[in-house]
Amino acid sequence: MDELQNRWEDLNKVFVETPDIKRVVDSLEKNHVSVIAGEPGVGKTTLAEYICLLYYGEGFDIHFFEGEFSHDDYDLSDAEKKIVF
Repeated sequence: MDELQNRWEDLNKVFVETPDIKRVVDSLEKNHVSVIAGEPGVGKTTLAEYICLLYYGEGFDIHFFEGEFSHDDYDLSDAEKKIVF
């Protein structure tokens, strides 16, 4: 997690906020989900990392996964848990 923390700190120094951030955050707050899509190289991963940085700063646990996701792998029964996947 230290490597990721360093990446986020570096990202926070150079990232320029765009209207996309508000759209993603609004969707997460309202629907608890957001889809980030676009052509290769437009900044989808950077945007996702920045959104994680914002929520991490608010005390959320950040969980990354690749491939198949199963809710069985995570305890999602507590609606008060602050988690970003």
